[in-house]
Amino acid sequence: MSKAPILVVADRLKTRKMTIASLREAGYEVRAIPTSEEAVAHTQAPGLPYFLALVDLNIRNGEAMRVLRQLREQSPRTVTVAITRHADPAVIQAAYEAGAIAFVHSLAELTDLKVFLQKMEQEAANRRTSVNVGAALAS
Repeated sequence: MSKAPILVVADRLKTRKMTIASLREAGYEVRAIPTSEEAVAHTQAPGLPYFLALVDLNIRNGEAMRVLRQLREQSPRTVTVAITRHADPAVIQAAYEAGAIAFVHSLAELTDLKVFLQKMEQEAANRRTSVNVGAALAS
């Protein structure tokens, strides 16, 4: 049985392949989008089915913040996590303001994908019940 769907927005093929394989192995349905243009077009539809969106802030043409904003506006129940190697506080702050609730430096650095996904599922459940508990990774 497939678990709740996850959206991955990353332009690097290696990142997408690794992410898709890991998430599908864990039983999740995954939709991967390689460009910010496609992601913006895709996220314009209200009622997106994703419980989690992983958005690479390094996607070409700098539209990651727009993707995060669209997800927040069109699908407020979707938990958005930014993938970034940036330590720049301004970039991190901008992503939070655009809708990210947490950051990972690289999906390869997630030592326990199962624990991470459980936290994100709990955050999504909290959003469905209108309880905003903040960043799930802070706990």
